Amino acid sequence: MSVKHVVCDLDGVLVEFNRPSCELLISLGATLKPLSPDGPTECYYHQSLGATKDQVRAMWSYINRNPKWWYDLPPHRDFHEEARLRLWDVLQTHDLSFVTSRPAGARSWTCSWLQFYLPAVQPQVVVTPHHKTLALIAMEPDVIIEDKLQTLQECRG
Repeated sequence: MSVKHVVCDLDGVLVEFNRPSCELLISLGATLKPLSPDGPTECYYHQSLGATKDQVRAMWSYINRNPKWWYDLPPHRDFHEEARLRLWDVLQTHDLSFVTSRPAGARSWTCSWLQFYLPAVQPQVVVTPHHKTLALIAMEPDVIIEDKLQTLQECRG
C-alpha cells in the first residue's frame, strides 16, 4: 500500500466549534435560536440564528484576545473513541496533516489540543486566518477530510 497524504480539517470534524461559539455569543448578550443537532448548514450561520453583526464581531474579538479558547473546545460528537482509534490507524500508515481556518495565535493551542486528544502525535498543523482552500491546494493531499462541501468543491476547481 502506498503512503497517502491525508489532510484533515479540525472544526466540525474533530473539534466541536458550533455549540461553544453559540454559548459564547449568548454570554455576550445574543439571543439565539436553538442550534440544530446536526449543526448549521451554512458557513456563516451565527446571524441566521439571531446574532447581530456587532455580536459576531464581539465574539471574534473575544476569541482573538483569548487564543486558549481553541484548546478548551470539546471534541466533536463524532470524534469518539472508535473514531480516534481509526484516525490513529491512518497515522500509522499515511502522512496525516491538519488544516484549519483560525485566527493568528491559535496554532500552539491547536497543536496542544491535538496532542491531548491524540497522544504521542506530533501534529503537522497549518493554521490560516482566512479561507483554507488555498492552503489545501498548496498541500496537494490525496485525501481531504472536511465538513464543508463548498471547501471541497473549491479545491477541485
